[in-house]
Amino acid sequence: MRETDIIICEADLIDFNKLHALIDKAGFGLFDITQLERRQDGTLAWFYPVYVNRRRQLGERRIWSPDQNERVIQIQEDRRKSILARNEQLLAFYRATVFKVRAQPSRL
Repeated sequence: MRETDIIICEADLIDFNKLHALIDKAGFGLFDITQLERRQDGTLAWFYPVYVNRRRQLGERRIWSPDQNERVIQIQEDRRKSILARNEQLLAFYRATVFKVRAQPSRL
């Protein structure tokens, strides 16, 4: 992989840690994650990580310019509130369906 600059692959959630460790050890850094695919219950199933060889210096990558701090902070605060509300909905759904503990009659 000496001449490889970019790796894009499909990764399921179960195998991602091993895959990431292997690609990281080969000298690539995680650059992006695309196309998140979900199971029927809404949880993450697979996605497409994009890795860039570390020998390719991409330069400084600012997320936003400093003059946008106030606007970006407000957007982040609004998004956090939205995420927390969505997480509450997901937890309620998971508790009621995916992780529902079925009462078993005791056997004495």
